[in-house]
Amino acid sequence: MSDAPSWQMGGGQRFFLTLASVLATTLMSIDLMIASVALPQMQGSLSATSDQISWVLTSYVIALAVMTPVVGPVAARIGRRPAFLVAVLGFTAASVLCGLAWSLESAVVFRLLQGVFAAALVPIAQAVLLDAYPPSRQGEAMAYWSTGVMVGPIVGPALGGWLTDALSWRWIFFINLPVGIVTLALIAAFMSSRRPDEARPLDAFGFALLALSLGSLQFILDRGEHLDWFDSPLIVVLALLVLGGAWMYLVHSRYTAHPFIPRELFQDRNFVACLVVTTVTSGVFMANISVFAPMLQNVLGYPASEAGLMVAPRGLGVIVGVALANQLRRWLSDRVVIATGLTGAAAAIWWMTTFSLEVDRDHVLAVGVTQGFFYGMMFVPLTTATFATLAQHLRTDGAALIQLLRQLAGGIGIALCFNGLARWGHGYAQDLAGRINVDADAWWSIIGSRSPEATALLKGEIARQAGMLAFLEVTRWLSLLLFATVPLVLLMRRSRPDFDKNFDTEAARGDIGPA
Repeated sequence: MSDAPSWQMGGGQRFFLTLASVLATTLMSIDLMIASVALPQMQGSLSATSDQISWVLTSYVIALAVMTPVVGPVAARIGRRPAFLVAVLGFTAASVLCGLAWSLESAVVFRLLQGVFAAALVPIAQAVLLDAYPPSRQGEAMAYWSTGVMVGPIVGPALGGWLTDALSWRWIFFINLPVGIVTLALIAAFMSSRRPDEARPLDAFGFALLALSLGSLQFILDRGEHLDWFDSPLIVVLALLVLGGAWMYLVHSRYTAHPFIPRELFQDRNFVACLVVTTVTSGVFMANISVFAPMLQNVLGYPASEAGLMVAPRGLGVIVGVALANQLRRWLSDRVVIATGLTGAAAAIWWMTTFSLEVDRDHVLAVGVTQGFFYGMMFVPLTTATFATLAQHLRTDGAALIQLLRQLAGGIGIALCFNGLARWGHGYAQDLAGRINVDADAWWSIIGSRSPEATALLKGEIARQAGMLAFLEVTRWLSLLLFATVPLVLLMRRSRPDFDKNFDTEAARGDIGPA
């Protein structure tokens, strides 16, 4: 069994442990996106094709998907402190190796290794923060943690672009070294040792089935568009592995005594409701960011560096929203704050449907900051509510499951949105082209000539308009999906603003558990 909650500690120890957890979370979240902007430079340096270099991203996300479910069982067996130390040390060392990569093969292997250790950073950091703060202050803890989770994917591309231009692509990995050393030192100095949780038997067969299914799914999401989806025999085979592995795991976990993912997690209605909302909102958040930056470049004509800078202010909105949500929880229930954040985020995404080819910079920035604000406002109480009724020994497993579904939802959302952009863009382009009589003198009087350059200009304008219409269509569906998620808030634990204050003594006695 676990020892008593560790939140009975001094303020200084809690501060440095919070800093370590936030740094660890930021390391993982930034590295999800930071390498994407450096791929062209890496391609030339490593003598790789554009198809081959994408494996630098693919290897990382596949490792994350496969290894995230392992975090809970490992941390339960060896303890959170040793697991946290190993994860940070391994991630830092793998980052240095990525920066020293001398070939495509070495870069892919080192990124795979980096993803293996990165999988543990977010779940353990979240569980550590939940234990470090009393229940009445866990909203504050999740506010700190949320900053690293949500700001990282936004800041990553801008930081990666600057490091690549100012130094070289290798520094997007070397930058992790000083941060990793500081994080490692803080964990070693301020995180107390605890007896590991009572270890349950490791469900190796369940893990193998889950790894097969998740790894195949992540490969499909990451490479499906390049391989033309289900027109590729490889994608078809992998899809069968996804379905077969998932079905076999569900059957296996139903009858085994100790399934790889504890059944107790799904017996907590509050946790399940929050899990569904978190999964949907994470998918929409990542998909929205992923289609936004290409739209700025391909449709509105912003250079890559400027497009990255225009996405970054969302992080400012997130920080303000996180701070406000933590204050609102003093007077409003979590459900009210979550519903307000969800509704506001959905409305802010719908606001993007007012974009046109003439949209100005201030309009774009205002929409981005507003979206970040409502996402940040929603994320803190949602994360807090997720663990409000969960037993302490299930927190690491719960955090790992949430992180896994957040990653998969992001991958699915991105894949669906880009597929939608391609299909709707093609349809709109055909429709617009069909409305133009290329033989009409009026068109060529506007263009100025019938030269090949003028024809290319006309085709480019059609592509721009079709791209904007497709973007508006995708945005509309993302907004409607968020609006549809709002009623799920009613399934969450009904709480009062002072509810958590009554939890402190109960938590100390170990009375808090699944509802």
